[in-house]
Amino acid sequence: MASLAAQAEACLQAFGPTDLARTAWAFATLGIRNDRLLTHMVEHVTREGVMDTFGAHDVALLAWALTRLGARSEALATALRRWVAQADVGLLRSLARPEVMMLEQALAAVEVPSPWLLNASPKQEKA
Repeated sequence: MASLAAQAEACLQAFGPTDLARTAWAFATLGIRNDRLLTHMVEHVTREGVMDTFGAHDVALLAWALTRLGARSEALATALRRWVAQADVGLLRSLARPEVMMLEQALAAVEVPSPWLLNASPKQEKA
């Protein structure tokens, strides 16, 4: 897994929001923490303007994955706080209930209030 993490790290600058979110999600879902990759992911997404390019789905996956892997930096909290401040309830309508829960867990982990989540009605799951 170290070689996979090294390959992902080498591609971070070229990754779009979905690529980055899915990569972080895969490592978190498998429970594989690579401190070097985690540090570089957090540094990348906390650069000015980077999270502005992320949609709600990508933010939900990325924030959940990073916090599940143990990322708790002030820079990450600030980037998420900025994203939440710019977001509106309409963004959540594109999220399924599990994604809303992932986003809520991540925001709570870095102590970012999200009152707009309480008022949103996420997309209903199809049976």
